[in-house]
Amino acid sequence: MAKMQAKIDSINELLAFTKDSASSKTDNSNQLYTQLADVKKKLDDLKKNLDALQ
Repeated sequence: MAKMQAKIDSINELLAFTKDSASSKTDNSNQLYTQLADVKKKLDDLKKNLDALQ
């Protein structure tokens, strides 16, 4: 459970960073895509960990 909480905290930090780095003056679409890909990878890893626990 501690590993899962760490991953959730990591995702929350990433989402907060995405929100903070968004600006109407800049185009962050590539940065956002990269961050979303990282979130997807982390969620896939989390799913594998949860499947291993079952």
